[in-house]
Amino acid sequence: MLRIKLVKIGKKDRPTWRVVVVEKTKTGRGRVTEYIGNYNPHLKPREFKIDQERYDHWVGVGAQPTDSVLRLKGKHIDKSKDYQKIVKTKVYKKKTKKGEEAKPKPDQAKTEQPVIDKAEQGQEAESEQTAVEEPKIEEVKEDTQKEEESKPASKSKEDKE
Repeated sequence: MLRIKLVKIGKKDRPTWRVVVVEKTKTGRGRVTEYIGNYNPHLKPREFKIDQERYDHWVGVGAQPTDSVLRLKGKHIDKSKDYQKIVKTKVYKKKTKKGEEAKPKPDQAKTEQPVIDKAEQGQEAESEQTAVEEPKIEEVKEDTQKEEESKPASKSKEDKE
């Protein structure tokens, strides 16, 4: 089976790619069936050239283009986003440092709230207002008095020891 794929050429930190037609199991270095284009990402705007007639010929014969060739052809030559239907975008996982565990995402089920009719919202709002009452001032005073009484008692025990 033939593939239309990119073969890396160029310098170490400045690679460019050739578009080649080659057997699927081969790397594309050495004997290839045909060179049909090139890709240079260092130029502005990026340059992707391909011999459209030869590309169509090889696709007609049964050669399958790789995802990267389809993506580049869609962006630079076709200038449409039809390639996104065929080519899935890559999803990269975030790298974690050694010793750190990935934090679990909060459950969406907990954050989701049930859908309530407007009539029910009015009834619930009234029930919430009656259910939540502010503490009476007398109760707060009693609580503070109890706390004050307990403090001197603890001090007296410490004095005795």
